[in-house]
Amino acid sequence: HMIEGMRLFSAKEGIQAFLEKRPALWKAEESEIAQTLALVKDGVAVVGASADASRASHRVFNWVKDGGYPTYPINPTASEVSGCKVYKTLDSVPTNFAVVDVFRKSGPPAAEVIDEAIRLAKAGKGVKAVWLQLGVRAPEAEKRARAAGLLVVADRCLAVDLREQGYLPPLPPGDPHAHGLASKL
Repeated sequence: HMIEGMRLFSAKEGIQAFLEKRPALWKAEESEIAQTLALVKDGVAVVGASADASRASHRVFNWVKDGGYPTYPINPTASEVSGCKVYKTLDSVPTNFAVVDVFRKSGPPAAEVIDEAIRLAKAGKGVKAVWLQLGVRAPEAEKRARAAGLLVVADRCLAVDLREQGYLPPLPPGDPHAHGLASKL
C-alpha cells in the first residue's frame, strides 16, 4: 500500500506541477534528510509536543530527549511534557536550536510554524531545518523555507529516521512500536 500511495502522490504532484508550469514539490531528498538528522545534536524544538502519553508527539519528544539531544517542547496549551518546561512559541525558547519538528495539521497550521521558523533563522536563532512529521505538508511554506536557505523534510517521522540512521538506539524487542513504527506513531 505504501508504494502505491507514494506513486499516487508523485503522479498527482507531477501532473499538477506540469499543468501549473512550476517545479514539482517532491518529498525531501535523501541529502536533506541526512543533513537535518546531523543537526539534531544542536537542538530540536518539537511543536505540538503533547503531555498525553498516547500521542505520537509525546513519544517522539521523549525518544529524542532520552537520546540525549537538547529537546524543547512547544505547546501553547500545556505547561509540562515529561517533566520539561513547555514553551508557548518557538520564539520563547531561551536558547538556540537547529531543527523545528512540526506536529501540526497540514496547510495553514503547519505553514504558520514554518514561517515562524524562517523568521527565527533570519534573526540568528540557529534554526537551520524544518521537519514536518508523517502526514504533515504545507507546500507553499516549504518552498518559502527552502528559498530562505532552510533544509525541509516533509511527511516523515523524525524518530524513525533517527533510529534507522543510528542516532537513536533500536526499540527493545516486544515494544509495541518496534514493528511498523511509522504506521503506529
